[in-house]
Amino acid sequence: MMKKEYILILLAFLIIGCSKVKTKNSHSDVQVVSVKRLAFQKPDNWADKFYSKTIFKVRNPKLLQNYQQMDGICKGSEFDFVTDYQATEPYPIKFKKEMVTIATRDGFSKKVYVSKGVCRELALLKAPKTSKEGNIRINIKELNILYIYNFGSFVKDITFRTAFDDVEFFVE
Repeated sequence: MMKKEYILILLAFLIIGCSKVKTKNSHSDVQVVSVKRLAFQKPDNWADKFYSKTIFKVRNPKLLQNYQQMDGICKGSEFDFVTDYQATEPYPIKFKKEMVTIATRDGFSKKVYVSKGVCRELALLKAPKTSKEGNIRINIKELNILYIYNFGSFVKDITFRTAFDDVEFFVE
């Protein structure tokens, strides 16, 4: 009988030991999932419940920064664009932390955040014309600014007039 008791006690320790390991692994899996969820936290904005998109369509804007200023902005720090009214994950392309200013002839002016790609294209627009080929970008024909209430204004896309009448250059 004593042998049966030892076997039962040994069996109980094995079962309890395995369940502890299982519980420990399950707990660490839960921690990993929690960490991944914390990586993306969308800012809470009252407008999320009111709008799907708000966009300014701006025709013939002028960029107020010069080439040196744009070059500095483009080389500057960046942030993740983590909100859109119904965003479920961060936008994959980062935006520059320093804003650029656009204005129109009729008095509209706005400071906007630009993505890395748009920043590069705006800097090239303002670049000195030193090469034989020249600059294909003549000026900005139109840009769309995603306007997020209480959060900021972000250039969604931009269309440049080019040196060719039949060609426009679109960047998103």
